[in-house]
Amino acid sequence: MRLARRVFFIAAAGVALFAAGAMAAAQTSSETKAVTKTKTSSGTMKAKAHSVVGTVTAYEAGKSIEVEANGKKHSFDLDDSNETVSVSSEVAIGGKVKVVEKTDKMGKKSLTVSMHSVKMKSHKSASKSSS
Repeated sequence: MRLARRVFFIAAAGVALFAAGAMAAAQTSSETKAVTKTKTSSGTMKAKAHSVVGTVTAYEAGKSIEVEANGKKHSFDLDDSNETVSVSSEVAIGGKVKVVEKTDKMGKKSLTVSMHSVKMKSHKSASKSSS
């Protein structure tokens, strides 16, 4: 009976770890878009932001990067003279990155590529010691 109980708990723990890993993998890719409009005396100004978190599938330093997120490929130019570009030196094919492309209210464009790591929540048990 003890052996059966022990096997059950080991199997349950394995299933829980597998589920946690699958959830973490599912959360490693995402895409968000936002548009903010502001009315001023000189008219309506619009700011845009596009963010992609995914895996680098193609990368040519200083030229272009392609990132796959949720099964969709996104390409970004890294040599656009009308855009301020910042790319982490750690970026490589197969790595997880976050790409943020912004256009501010004045029309200034920026593109940032940074490494992205999945942060798993850990449940630490608090232990109290009695003196």
